[in-house]
Amino acid sequence: MAGRPDAEALLSLVDTDPDAVLAAESLLDELAAAADPTPVAIALRARALAYAHLEKMDLALDTIERALAQAPTEDDVVGGVEMTAGALTVWGGNTERGLSLLRRASSRAGVGSEAGVQLGASLYRLGRYAEALDALESARTTLDPGDAVWWSRLETNLGLTLAALGRTGEARQAINRSIELDRDAGHARGVATGFQNLGWVASVAGDLPAAFEYYEEAATRLARLGTAELWRDRADALLSAGFVDEAVAATRASAEALAASGHATAATEAKLKLAQALLVRSDWAEAGAVASAAAEEFLAQERPGWATYARSLATGALVAVDPAAVPTGALLELAEELEAHGFSSPAQDFRARAITTAAGQGRAAEVDDVAQRLVTGRLRPQSAAAAWLARAEVHRSLGRRREALRASSRGMNAVEDMSAALGGSEARAYASRSLDGLASLALELTRSAGRPRRVFEWIERARAGSLRLPRVTAPGDEVSASLVAELRSLERSAVALRPGPDLEELFRQRGRLEARIRHRARALRGDGGHSRGARAVEALDRLEPGEAILELAVSAGQVFGVLLHRGHAREIEFGAETAAIAAQQRVLRSLGRAARRPGEAQAGAAAADLRAVPLDLGRVPASVETLVVVPPPSLYALPWAMLPGLADRIVSVAPSATAALAGEASTPGAVACLVGTGLLHAESEARRVAGEYDRAVVLGAGADVEHALGALDGADVGHLVCHGTFRGDSPLFSSLALAGGSLFLHELERLARPPSMMVLSACDLGASAAVSAGEGLGAVTALIAAGVRTVIASSLLVPDHEVVGDVMVAFHRELRTGTRPAEALDAARRTLDQGHPLAPVLGALQCHGRW
Repeated sequence: MAGRPDAEALLSLVDTDPDAVLAAESLLDELAAAADPTPVAIALRARALAYAHLEKMDLALDTIERALAQAPTEDDVVGGVEMTAGALTVWGGNTERGLSLLRRASSRAGVGSEAGVQLGASLYRLGRYAEALDALESARTTLDPGDAVWWSRLETNLGLTLAALGRTGEARQAINRSIELDRDAGHARGVATGFQNLGWVASVAGDLPAAFEYYEEAATRLARLGTAELWRDRADALLSAGFVDEAVAATRASAEALAASGHATAATEAKLKLAQALLVRSDWAEAGAVASAAAEEFLAQERPGWATYARSLATGALVAVDPAAVPTGALLELAEELEAHGFSSPAQDFRARAITTAAGQGRAAEVDDVAQRLVTGRLRPQSAAAAWLARAEVHRSLGRRREALRASSRGMNAVEDMSAALGGSEARAYASRSLDGLASLALELTRSAGRPRRVFEWIERARAGSLRLPRVTAPGDEVSASLVAELRSLERSAVALRPGPDLEELFRQRGRLEARIRHRARALRGDGGHSRGARAVEALDRLEPGEAILELAVSAGQVFGVLLHRGHAREIEFGAETAAIAAQQRVLRSLGRAARRPGEAQAGAAAADLRAVPLDLGRVPASVETLVVVPPPSLYALPWAMLPGLADRIVSVAPSATAALAGEASTPGAVACLVGTGLLHAESEARRVAGEYDRAVVLGAGADVEHALGALDGADVGHLVCHGTFRGDSPLFSSLALAGGSLFLHELERLARPPSMMVLSACDLGASAAVSAGEGLGAVTALIAAGVRTVIASSLLVPDHEVVGDVMVAFHRELRTGTRPAEALDAARRTLDQGHPLAPVLGALQCHGRW
């Protein structure tokens, strides 16, 4: 007959196989039939823990209450049930009852030390870190040295508590000890959770590549087990790296999943993280509502520290809408309250918000000392930009212009240090979002002083800074390669499917794969810091008398520029950004129609839309024959060479002046031509282009991705005649269509020796997505980040027409004579009769980067 040993065997399975515990229904029936409460209580405790492991908290709480009702007499059994009941009750939101049960269990013989560990874990969850540390240190002195399971739990919770107290080095050591103990014991769930905890510690410490690497390792190991808490924890790293929309989606899904499972405390924590992400995204109304709801739930759970944290987010949302809604003193008091509860990092963020609000209301003198103490204290890396911006705002408000600029520079240094640790081009670009406020303030102060050279340098410092970092070549990661291969297979399958459930499921699978690939790419580590951006004096020295650089930026909604030409720098005002963006959209639509249905009417409509672009580029002096335009990311897609005032000049564009001036132009000797699928004139164009070179490789329409990458590696020029798809939602998953499947942009980071020039003659991959005020993300930036100096590409679809091949051959012929790329492209376009219906469309082909 089944008895206590069988029940204890179930308990031993909880960490390794919770499903097996739940499957043992018949054993529970046998134990109940024996009328002995002890084994029944043990078995029910095991089931409750199994439910909790699988994030089914409602069932876990119901089951542990049944275990308590059995009323066994053995002290160790009673204590074990009370300990589990206490922990689950705390997680379920009934704080005082849960802590009472845990304290009662910690006094019982046989389980007192284990209950002490669980008490420490629960106090950590409640935000009572000093009490948690005391409980864990006390349990350490009496815990059985041979009990690996409980030693792992002690080390885990000790690590989390130490991290919350800012002792991240000790925290990592403790969690690594817990992972080794779980690995030796074969506890897969414990090992996976250990990596999740290492991710959180790394995020707290500002080591974002390590955080993404640990979270991805945890996600892989957790597999079918519950991951809702992983989504919540990973949101910290996503927010720090600038991936705000992903953080919102992750925390929203986490909060919903945890609430549905009855895990009340974790669900409310996820709700808090959602409010934080919404606040960063400037969704003030929803952020305030979610934070206020979380504050009420935390109070009901008797978690005052967490409630203060939620209240600070709700107050931040309120102040963002109405800065006068809360007095400065009350804001600073709330920051002190956060600090007192042990929430040091949120306290820093909220204090910076309070200082900025006071400065904006003309009360900078009241917070001058507070602002100084904030930036001279120990700042969390993720809080540094906001803290230095607050300090700069106070300096500006008090008329200390030089000090304000110095503070802005210090804040930008902190952001650059964080982004320099990142290796993936996407992560580097998104991390720049923290620069926007600092750069805007510095520009405003410098422009008011009438120093256009300094204005140019401040724009350049915040413009495409990710491209000034040393290139990181993605390693030959077998897991990532397998994921990409699976993604390519899904893309091929999608072509054969009609709209419906099957296609929708395929898109969901694609989304999951892309998320895995992105997270792995974000774990790449940077190598070295930012190189210095171009200085005005250096740029002027590099320019010939007929050449100029026009660096554009936006301030207070207006587009302005600094023109470097003939030894001088001057500012020029151009018009409203919103009007220019709307005009850009109209131009791209009309040129797109002209590309799809070439004709006189479409060409005329496109010409009219080009004339209507509200940027007075006629103010560029007539002495400028060759112009490099460095647009803000929001206006990068404009066909600048076709705009009124520039049509008779040689025009190129670049993500930054630094990229435009990088290296020296040289005459190419070897070309690799790639032909995609479904293009009538592609093969002919590729072979004609190859005929212009002494050394050429042509991969026809049957080329697969690996052969394509191999051909590009080491060539001087890559000429790609392929359909392309630009993904504004995820630019590095933009792709070129080859016979073997899609070649994704991020795969170009694998090239050891990328071509110095890439020509994309049959797609719209000249488009980009504005990630921040200074960073765009798309094919151009991805290729330049991969080591390419010059990219020839269009921001609209280039039609499959033989005249395109004529222009491309003319371009390469000019290039081979030593003509510089921008001039060669201009000359090639002029070989086409300007009355040809495709002339406006080919005018959108632009030279990007080194001109």
